[in-house]
Amino acid sequence: MDREQAHIHLGLYVGATREHIEEKVGRKRAELQRDLQGVQLDAALNLLEQARVAALDERPSASMPTVAAEAPRRLFKGWWILLVIALALGVYTIVTFAAGDLLDSRIADRTTDDRIAACQQAREAWEKYRQTRALPANDRADKVFADAELTRSNGNMEEALTLYEAAEGLYIGSLRGEGDALLRRFDMEVRKPWREHVAASFPFDPTAEADAPVEEVERILNPKSGVLWAIAADVRRLAEIEIGGRIAVPVPTEFTRTVDSAAGLRDALFDDGAGMQVKFSMRLVSNTRYRDLVLELGTQVVRSGGETFTPVTWRPSLREQAQIMLVTESPARDPSIQVKESDSPWGMLRILWRLELVQSQDGLLVWHFDNESVSKRRPPIRKPKDAPEPLVVQILANKDANPFEQAIFARFAP
Repeated sequence: MDREQAHIHLGLYVGATREHIEEKVGRKRAELQRDLQGVQLDAALNLLEQARVAALDERPSASMPTVAAEAPRRLFKGWWILLVIALALGVYTIVTFAAGDLLDSRIADRTTDDRIAACQQAREAWEKYRQTRALPANDRADKVFADAELTRSNGNMEEALTLYEAAEGLYIGSLRGEGDALLRRFDMEVRKPWREHVAASFPFDPTAEADAPVEEVERILNPKSGVLWAIAADVRRLAEIEIGGRIAVPVPTEFTRTVDSAAGLRDALFDDGAGMQVKFSMRLVSNTRYRDLVLELGTQVVRSGGETFTPVTWRPSLREQAQIMLVTESPARDPSIQVKESDSPWGMLRILWRLELVQSQDGLLVWHFDNESVSKRRPPIRKPKDAPEPLVVQILANKDANPFEQAIFARFAP
């Protein structure tokens, strides 16, 4: 086998690099070991090795067994030895070429079938998707596919395969075009309005004076009607399409991370697809200075003094007034303190986040505070050791995603 024949056997052009030749030989060796066995496998592997050596323009090493090496060096051993060698060479040559032809035909048939099947999968996937979305047909791809079928029926398989691959590319291009359109829709309907109206406002920026519009948060994140989930479902539907064992429309990693972080915020703020609402339980602990510690949220009232937690429901969309009151024993001498958040849908968070968070574990959050930290809207000042025990607010969330933690709001940043 000369160098040109070796390249033809390997399916390479003359002049291919050494790395390309070795890679091709490796793939063919794996295919041989998968499809053949016994004598046919040994013969085919031997032929493949001859092709590799010839293509690389190498001579067999001294350690490689050859017929010449095994031939008797002394003629006096008899003519019958020469006859056996000649017969063995004849059988070897016949088996080798027969196995090579069989292997090449199997590989060619399998490759041809796989290429045609991939095109058909791409066509079926596009047809199914476009019908569910009421999209127009890809006339160009359909024309190329019809030409491929006709060319194949006329017996010109090489030209037919070229047309099949072109049609497959057009169908996959249509699917990926839909994926790109969904990402552009995400930019226009989620990312852009979120950055313009929500990201720089409270509670997504805990230092902001302006409140995030509840309507915009619900439009994007509501579990049933949120536009983000509609887009994510369509992207996921495209990502489930496989053609030739590969995903036709891969999902960008950034998009996946954004959806995952949005899911955490959705779970924290919404219950069962209704409007935004949070159900939790609260317990208040006063100190010796105050007779009572009271927190009001709309018509719901929680007072200090008990060991049990009181159930509370917070609905930001109702803009319920939130206020905290510290009632003294002698209001005339020591006035009571009252702090309200009446104009903010996020008033509950505005009050709690002024306090000092001292514990967050297993859904339980505990804050300590004094009257100055609440009334003057500043972090608590460390008191001397003889100061009264701090006032305590305990909240037990009813879900894994805790809506009273600042981090849950910071994670979603499309």
